[in-house]
Amino acid sequence: MTESTLYQSIVKPNLKKLGWFIYRVEHERVPDLYTAKGGRVLWLELKVVNKEKKNGIIKPDWRPGQLAWIKEHSKNGGQITALCLWYVGKVFILTPKKSYSEVELKTEEKFYGKHAFKE
Repeated sequence: MTESTLYQSIVKPNLKKLGWFIYRVEHERVPDLYTAKGGRVLWLELKVVNKEKKNGIIKPDWRPGQLAWIKEHSKNGGQITALCLWYVGKVFILTPKKSYSEVELKTEEKFYGKHAFKE
């Protein structure tokens, strides 16, 4: 799986089906997608982790400055920023941070079930 495939085959069709406006940004620090629906804005960063976890920790490949942009955006009143993570054949919607434990992913999986994208 690649970020491009994740976007084209999962994220874009599901968000469009739910009526979200989607604009792909792809700039060095800014999240990959700007989305909006009904007055709500969501910045979405796409990450794919194809390798197995190391010591129980899953680490997305963050580019320099990405997490800093997200933190600064939030600190200045920016609306929601989320991570759309592909890992072990599943999609997780997470609060962006450096790494995740398997327990965190299992919690999100229980919350979203088989449907990462919903109203």
